[in-house]
Amino acid sequence: MLGIPRTATVRALEETVLFSINRSHFEKLVQEHSGLYEAIVEELSKHKEELTQRQQQLRELGLLDEAEDDSNPVIWVRKRLQKLFSLQS
Repeated sequence: MLGIPRTATVRALEETVLFSINRSHFEKLVQEHSGLYEAIVEELSKHKEELTQRQQQLRELGLLDEAEDDSNPVIWVRKRLQKLFSLQS
């Protein structure tokens, strides 16, 4: 979602249905439903340490431009999502 490769292992405790959407459909969803965008930012903000690590990875790879860089990881996430999905402030 932040434009950075990521791996994760998840194990469901009960029978679960999983949905997957591609980037273009996700982009359409967040553009059409501004509340979804804010809910995503709010949930991501609960993981500030991981966000800081992802931000540092982008810096090290030279993929974080100065205009979107910010010392506050929550503000950075908001700027990153706006840039990646062409969202309005």
